Amino acid sequence: IFQHFGLIHERQMFRTGGILIQRNSPEEQKWVQGYPHNRVFPLDSIAKQVRLSGLYYPPNDTSYNVPVVYEDDHFAIVNKPAGMIVFSNRHDGHGQHALKEALPFVLTKPKPNTLDVLRRPQPVHKLDKATCGLLIVAKTQPALLNLSNQFRERKVKKSYTALVNGIPRINDVISLEEARALNVDATSDVPSVAAQSSDAGADNTESSSTWNLIDDPLAGQTSVTVWRTIKSCRSINAQDGYLTLVDLKPKTGRFHQLRRHMAWVCECPIVGDNHYDGGLFKGDALALRRNGLLLCSYKVTLEHPYYNTPAGREELDHTLTEKDGQIPFIWDYTDDKPTLLVSAEIEIPEKFQTMMDEEELYYATK
Repeated sequence: IFQHFGLIHERQMFRTGGILIQRNSPEEQKWVQGYPHNRVFPLDSIAKQVRLSGLYYPPNDTSYNVPVVYEDDHFAIVNKPAGMIVFSNRHDGHGQHALKEALPFVLTKPKPNTLDVLRRPQPVHKLDKATCGLLIVAKTQPALLNLSNQFRERKVKKSYTALVNGIPRINDVISLEEARALNVDATSDVPSVAAQSSDAGADNTESSSTWNLIDDPLAGQTSVTVWRTIKSCRSINAQDGYLTLVDLKPKTGRFHQLRRHMAWVCECPIVGDNHYDGGLFKGDALALRRNGLLLCSYKVTLEHPYYNTPAGREELDHTLTEKDGQIPFIWDYTDDKPTLLVSAEIEIPEKFQTMMDEEELYYATK
């Protein structure tokens, strides 16, 4: 049957699940994966799976809880929920529950005249399974290359909020200007979570001109994080009797960088981090795991992968008119040629403030 494919190609098709068999039997009407040891009987059907050409954008499926924060024909920014893995493999058991598999169902198909559209939207970077927040997705091949280069050259500015167990140990103190010189999104603004009304949590936001610097290598690689305290609350389960909300600005993107920097350098692991929270050795960290990992990517700022190209600039005026100024664009005039930036920001999940409220109330009743 497969004599024109060759033995090597035949084995590869079997190994990758490309061969299907349907038995000519009333008991077996479904297609099953074929293996080299399977016998083929008269009137059995054999099929070879092939990838169809064209784009894969099925109708929107509301069962996927992946809010789209920003989207155009070239890339998108989505809000990944905690507990969802970004990429899956053949053996991890996540399958269609991975974010990559959900993207075609929640994003819009690019217009027909868009060049080099990817068959499926492709995440450009990763977030840990337990981390929630903003994730950047490419919809065209040029956008994928451009965004990948921006991450490689550390042009993408990312902001995280975390609730940590204890009072963080102060590192090198730097000014706002020094923080900006590191090309992180350091501002004098206070994250919106600090302004939420609550009976719990003292507003301990540091001076808007003061930041802390962690320059501590991980696995032999340079790892830099800029951070500051937002506010804190009392907790009977936390070390030092306090939980602290912090604003984190990573310059680099090493494996578990923020989680390890807070646990190892600041000696205050992120609440709910079952890898680095120390268990019973950091207060009662086990009692603080009830809401999962309290780490959220709440803001990203990056160069638009298409509208900064010559062809993109020609379409820009029409796009701005069509969207009626609702696109989160920012013009950067640092260089001689203005650069168009996209900035997206989301509200911090309610579980952060809920945890602080519960711990403050429990502390007050003891």
